[in-house]
Amino acid sequence: MKIHGYRLPNTLYNLIKNKTLLELPLLSVAVLYPLVPRGVKISGGAYDGLRLYNIDSIKRESQPSHLYKDLGELYAMSSSICSGEQISDLHILDVDMALLIAGNYDEEIIALDYRVDSSTPRILGFFGYWVLLANSFAEFAEKTGLLADAD
Repeated sequence: MKIHGYRLPNTLYNLIKNKTLLELPLLSVAVLYPLVPRGVKISGGAYDGLRLYNIDSIKRESQPSHLYKDLGELYAMSSSICSGEQISDLHILDVDMALLIAGNYDEEIIALDYRVDSSTPRILGFFGYWVLLANSFAEFAEKTGLLADAD
């Protein structure tokens, strides 16, 4: 399935298809901590983690114009299309080449980042700034136990 021109990894699609918001997997703080660089704090919000978005939420939350104009400064996001320049800095998310796939109410986000490979996006997390969580969704799913949920 493609959203905004980018194909969702099959494992992710199988985890979230036909699910209501409350049926979606929750990535706990305890599961995410080993993936973040030392010293990065994850609050986890009221649910003590970040919940994966369903298809409709990914479409809504990942609209480049909404992200760049409304949330760009708050979440260190920019637009390569609007700036006319490639954005290669890991700590700035290029909204034209990303899909938001999980979040919570404490302004923490997980995104698929398609800048390096348009068929195998890396996984970034925003916890005050963007950090690399995994080099692919398959790696992320394995490290967080999501593969068990996909079966």
